[in-house]
Amino acid sequence: MLYKHIINGVDFTPYIKENGVQQSDVIRNERRVVTLDGVLFMDSVAKRRIVVQLLELRDDTLKNLFSTLSGLVSVEYTDSAMGDTMKNFYVTARSVGVRTVKGGNTYWRNASFTMEEK
Repeated sequence: MLYKHIINGVDFTPYIKENGVQQSDVIRNERRVVTLDGVLFMDSVAKRRIVVQLLELRDDTLKNLFSTLSGLVSVEYTDSAMGDTMKNFYVTARSVGVRTVKGGNTYWRNASFTMEEK
């Protein structure tokens, strides 16, 4: 199965670094109750977190991709546990790395972003 990563209709898949996607769970609303007889009851809600690292990109390409990454976004992606799925995510962090200029073109390295499921 091929990995896909489409955000608000924009396909990020060809711009993702090899091994550039980390998926993990974020635990929210965790509750722990211990009864008088010592029995522990735990409950929580697990939501998805995705960190994406991009290839070295030209200035205009990165600008176009990052313009879709604000607030709440709709993401169609391949989840490591559930396969192809569509969910809403908040973009919680965007980072751009070192800038270089080659042949009159500006390139950005180590661009990445983090998303957390709504």
